[in-house]
Amino acid sequence: MSIVIPDKDSKYYKSLEDSYNHYIVVNALSGRGGHSSPTHAAEGARMVGYVNELVPSVPLILNSHEWYDGMGYPDGLTGEDIPLGARIIAVADAYDN
Repeated sequence: MSIVIPDKDSKYYKSLEDSYNHYIVVNALSGRGGHSSPTHAAEGARMVGYVNELVPSVPLILNSHEWYDGMGYPDGLTGEDIPLGARIIAVADAYDN
């Protein structure tokens, strides 16, 4: 499986970026969270699912908050059951924070 990253100048990337930024702002202002909300991975996966080129990345985004010990979300996956791409995203996210 490969992760497709669209060109930053493409209409797909701009649309996805706008949707994600709107989601974060609306949730932060409404008190429902934002990046720290347990539903943000599912919302991100849902938004990415609308971009055909990014559909293969949906399970990686959805499972990027699973923990190796099964205490993560949304599915409580453990160890090797967590897709490798999702584990890579989790490491990158932890490093970025």
